[in-house]
Amino acid sequence: FEPKLPAKKQPYSITQSIQNCTLTMAFICSWIIIFRVMIGFIVKWFLWRLPETTHAFIIGSLELSNGIYLLKSTSEIGLKFIMCSFMLACGGTCILLQTKQVIGALSIKPYLAGKATQTAVSITLSIIFVSLLKKSIPLNAVLLILISLLLLVISLDNVKKYVAFSFKMIYNKTNTSAR
Repeated sequence: FEPKLPAKKQPYSITQSIQNCTLTMAFICSWIIIFRVMIGFIVKWFLWRLPETTHAFIIGSLELSNGIYLLKSTSEIGLKFIMCSFMLACGGTCILLQTKQVIGALSIKPYLAGKATQTAVSITLSIIFVSLLKKSIPLNAVLLILISLLLLVISLDNVKKYVAFSFKMIYNKTNTSAR
């Protein structure tokens, strides 16, 4: 009886890398196309009666670039700055689904907690910045600050504070005997 040795891993080829990159880009582009078609449908059938600012906010929550483009019609520069800050920090549902596609079987929860934290901090700082420029803080800005801080507290409470590695890295090579 001879012990069975583990199969030696084949080196990763450039062909496999190109195939994986092409497949990943196809998935990402597919999400962009799906959201572009969905936004066209939503705009035509549901959002046509809403104000342009609300229109931009809803579209920006779905897909980042279209939402920011629609902010051009918003006349209030402070509101435009805060909404742009929200959209850039949040990223939208399309980017969330693209990220989920790329990370595969990994949990999306830490990403969501990080995005919620980033969005809360971004909105809070933007409101403070705009308020300092205008030298006044309106009631709706105070409410947005409170909501942002609430999101921050909720997201920080759900973040796990540890990282575990199951192997030891030595000079960019994996040492499997250290397990």
